[in-house]
Amino acid sequence: MKWGKKQLTVDENGQSVTVKGTDGTVYVQGTSDVTVTVGSYSTNVDTSGAATADSWSDYAVDKA
Repeated sequence: MKWGKKQLTVDENGQSVTVKGTDGTVYVQGTSDVTVTVGSYSTNVDTSGAATADSWSDYAVDKA
């Protein structure tokens, strides 16, 4: 299965899977016969605790 930003969750055949909550709520209706059951679901992500990316200038090489 693949997960990704702005990408549907898909099975090994490339079909979107159904994402369903433990309470029965269907968050994403897929075309695959695969269903993923989740305890919670959100389209928002809190990245406030994430590390910062290295700066490109740390790896840039001066042109000769």
